[in-house]
Amino acid sequence: MDRKFLFLLIFLSFCFKNSLIDRIVSDYFPLTEGFKSKFVHLPEKDTSYIEVLRDTFILGENFKNVFFLFKNEFFLKEGGFIKKYFKEVYYSGEKEYVLEERAIPFIPSIFINGDLIVDSLKKNFLIEGDTLFYSRKMKIKIKGPVTFKIEDVEFDNSFEVKRYFEVGIKKGMVFIKKIQESCEIYAPEKGLIFYATPYDTFKYIGGR
Repeated sequence: MDRKFLFLLIFLSFCFKNSLIDRIVSDYFPLTEGFKSKFVHLPEKDTSYIEVLRDTFILGENFKNVFFLFKNEFFLKEGGFIKKYFKEVYYSGEKEYVLEERAIPFIPSIFINGDLIVDSLKKNFLIEGDTLFYSRKMKIKIKGPVTFKIEDVEFDNSFEVKRYFEVGIKKGMVFIKKIQESCEIYAPEKGLIFYATPYDTFKYIGGR
């Protein structure tokens, strides 16, 4: 980046606190190898982590392998988004059919209050003489900036993400519907600091 342009961004970020420029120079989803943050998992009160582990080559792209709270995920910065590797598979006996495999939007690179991000896919497959109907839809609603408090610590200029994710599979008389809903809070330079579903809550308790 040009030094004069970088200096202008930094100067304007001091002049306009919580502005769009302030968000441009902040990192809400660090993907630097070695980055690690610690969480308490409620109601069990056990410990979990987000940790950026290594580069991984998938679908011709260089993803970051991230241990994300309770499982391995793969993320990529591309086209104004942090994207997540997603793969949906249908099993019939010992056979495996890939219904979808791609990088899908996870959060925007720059948060803007009121943004609604929608992504969906519908496809039909002929499997063993029967038609399988596949659908996947996702909605992400952005709110902020907000000041989010965990215990006695306040995280200024944070953003709330409300996420809805649904997968539907219909083959013959069998219909499978999977729904995931979550509320997430992202803070500058910290990344995710709060993650809640109807069943689990994760709260940030520090780095490394």
